[in-house]
Amino acid sequence: MFKFQNNSALFIDESGKALEREFFISKLKHLLGICGYNPQSFNRHSFRIGAATTAGKSNIEDHLTKTLGRWNSNSYCRYIRTSKNEIVPKFLDSLTDEERKKETKTEAKNDALSSIIKALKQLVSRLPDQEETIKNLEIFRLNMILRLLQISSFNGKMNALNEVNKLISMISNVSSRHSSMDEDEWLTAEKMADWVQNNQVLTIVLRDSLHQPQYVEKPEKILRFMIKEKALTSEDLDKLWEAQSGKHDAIVKNVHDLCSQDRDQQKMTWIGKFVEKLKNDKWMLPALKQIRDICQLFPEASQNFPHASPRTPHVYYRNNVINQLQSTHSIVMLVAKNLSEYMEKSRVFAKEHPDLDPATILPDGRFNHVIQIQERLKFMRFVL
Repeated sequence: MFKFQNNSALFIDESGKALEREFFISKLKHLLGICGYNPQSFNRHSFRIGAATTAGKSNIEDHLTKTLGRWNSNSYCRYIRTSKNEIVPKFLDSLTDEERKKETKTEAKNDALSSIIKALKQLVSRLPDQEETIKNLEIFRLNMILRLLQISSFNGKMNALNEVNKLISMISNVSSRHSSMDEDEWLTAEKMADWVQNNQVLTIVLRDSLHQPQYVEKPEKILRFMIKEKALTSEDLDKLWEAQSGKHDAIVKNVHDLCSQDRDQQKMTWIGKFVEKLKNDKWMLPALKQIRDICQLFPEASQNFPHASPRTPHVYYRNNVINQLQSTHSIVMLVAKNLSEYMEKSRVFAKEHPDLDPATILPDGRFNHVIQIQERLKFMRFVL
C-alpha cells in the first residue's frame, strides 16, 4: 500500500513518483481505445477541457474555476466546450435590466435579443434529436419577451408587443393551413394562450401608455387571439374596464376603440354578406334595410373633419364604411341598375294588368310596388 504525502501527485508509479507525461498519455489512449473511444480525440488537455466545461455548465463562479484549475488569467475560457445554444441564452439571461432597455431603446431595432434566440432556434432545428432544446429556446424567448414587457420603456414595450404579435400571427397562419409547425413546433395556440393568461400579459400591457393610440393598436391582436381561443376570462374584462375607468377622455376613447374593433369587423362582415343578397330580387329590400341599419351603427366623423380617418386601422366612421361599399361593390350603380330593371318589369306588368292598384301588388311576395321603389330610393339617398 502506497504512503501518500501531502504534495503527492494523483497518478504515481510503484515507487511513488509521479507518472511521466508521455507514459500517462500513452496508457490513457490505450485504455480509451479498449473502451471503444477514438484515442486521437483525447490528449492531456482533455482533463482541463472537461473540468472547465463542467464548471461552466454548473455556473461555478469564475474565481473558483480559476483557483481549482490553477489558472492565473481568463485563459480557462478557451477550454470551455459548451454548445452555442447553451452559451447564448446564458449570456442573454445574464443581461441586466438596464442593458436590456439599451438594446430596445428604439422600436426600429425590432428587438435584437429575441431575433438572436429565433436565429439560434432555427440553427438548432437543423440538427437531429433537438426537440427538447428547441422547446427550451422557445420558452426562453417567451421569458425574454415577458421581462421586456415588465421593465422596458415605451419603445421597449412596443418591441416586445411586436414580438408577441409575430408569434400570434405565425401560430394563426399555421393553424389556418392545417399544417405541421416547422419552425415553432412546440409553441401551439393553446400554449400561447396559456402563456398570456398565466403571466397576466393583458394586465401588464394595460398598465400604462394607453393615452398613445399607436400603443393601443398593439394589444388588439392579443385580445382578438384570446377571444378566438376562448381564453378571455371575466377577470380580463374587469381589467379592461379598470384600465379606462375614471381616466382621461383620451384613454377612455382608446380603450373603447380597442374593445370595439372586433365588433366593427363583424359588422363589416355582415355588410358583405348582405351585399351578396342584393343579387336576389326576393331579398333586395331586406338586404338594403340591413345594410343601412348596420351603417348607422358606425359613428359619424367630426363635423370639423368630415373626411378624417379613424385613429386606429380597424375602427370605422360611417363615411369610411359607405366609401368602402362604393369602392368595393359599386353599391350605387348596383342599386340603380336594379331599380332600372325593376321599373322595366313593372311597366311590362302594368301594360298587362292596367286595372291593378300598385299598392296591392307584391312583386317579391312581401312588399308592394310603392315600397319597392321608395326603399331603393331611400337607400340611394342614404349612401349619397
